[in-house]
Amino acid sequence: MNPMYGTSVYCGIGIELAQIKEHLEMAASLGINTVFTSLQLPEADKATVLRDFPKMAEIAHGLGMKVEADIAARTAVQFGIDLHDLSAIKEMGVDFARLDGGYTMEQTVEATHNDLGMQIVLNAGAVTRKRLEQYESLGINKEQAHFCHNFYPMRYTGLQPERAQEINALIHEYGYRVTGFIPSHNHKRLGVSLGLPTVERHRIMDTFAAIEECKILGFDDIFFGDDLASEKELRMLVERDP
Repeated sequence: MNPMYGTSVYCGIGIELAQIKEHLEMAASLGINTVFTSLQLPEADKATVLRDFPKMAEIAHGLGMKVEADIAARTAVQFGIDLHDLSAIKEMGVDFARLDGGYTMEQTVEATHNDLGMQIVLNAGAVTRKRLEQYESLGINKEQAHFCHNFYPMRYTGLQPERAQEINALIHEYGYRVTGFIPSHNHKRLGVSLGLPTVERHRIMDTFAAIEECKILGFDDIFFGDDLASEKELRMLVERDP
């Protein structure tokens, strides 16, 4: 799989669809190939999400971008989605489903064998060698599975670099890719003033330095956790050395 360079957009939190469209067009023109979003923001207006999310996904797909979305049982119910019906999630425009609650390990592994071409994204924050061995023993389909870290909105809750590197090395040992988040200094997601990084010190680090450290720490794919990252920030991401 080619590296995924990701921007984020979030429907239902006060950003108009026209602005999202403009941002995605700009991002795609730079070579950004993935859009991260969430279907489980408690502050999001549910009616607006239902209206705008499929349109956002359609815009992204029209620009050649994939859509990765957080989804959990408690929010799936609110949107009238059966969390265990991957076709319903796919119909909303999701290409990478980041399962964030409501699945047993067996159900997660079963989901990786879907015939929809949907990638199942597992939580890197919960990784242990024992857990990875359990995935192996249950027959996980590695072709349709990869790992993604959390981002951390509260100060001092993000990972230390050494811990991130340790987790990433373990994930690579078992043959998976892993994604991490860096914050945008251009725009913070509504209600989140401290940015959305995986590694704590990236909260205040220069963007280029954070991207370079992500490479050193073993992140295969890097997304901006905050929405509407600037053109300058996105350009630094896609123009980094492979």
